[in-house]
Amino acid sequence: MILSIIKKIDVRHNCSPYGVLLRWISPQNNFESWLFAGKTTKVIDVKDSVLYQGTDERQTETLYKQGETNITLRTMNFTQKQAEGLATLFTSPKVYAYFPNSDEAIPVQINAGTFVSVDELVKHQTLSFEIILPKINSLMQ
Repeated sequence: MILSIIKKIDVRHNCSPYGVLLRWISPQNNFESWLFAGKTTKVIDVKDSVLYQGTDERQTETLYKQGETNITLRTMNFTQKQAEGLATLFTSPKVYAYFPNSDEAIPVQINAGTFVSVDELVKHQTLSFEIILPKINSLMQ
C-alpha cells in the first residue's frame, strides 16, 4: 500500500509585508540585498517655491514647488561579518528600494554622512541611516 500526502505550498515572490528591501551593486559588481525590518521614519522635506510676482504686490502666485521624501531605515542583530557586507551599501553608485506590497524597484540615494558599520564592542550590530526617494514635483501653473 502506498500512502501519499498532498501539501499546498504558497510561494510569494514579492517583498516582505514588513520593512524595506534594499538592493545595491557591490564592489565585486554583483547585487547585494538586505531587508531593513526595523521601524522606519518618513519625512517629507518641502523645498522653496518658485513665485510669480505680478505688477500688483498683492498678486503673488506659486508657480512650482519641489520636495523630497527621506526615510530612515533601521536594522539590528546582525554579525560583524554581515556588517562588513552592508558597508558596501554606502558607497554603491546604484541602490534600489522595494517597499511592502510593491514589486517595483525605486532608485534611491543614501543620505550623505558618517556611518558606524562595525562596532567591535558589541556582539550584535545595529544600523540606522536615511535614504532619499526621487524628487516630488508638484504641478506647474
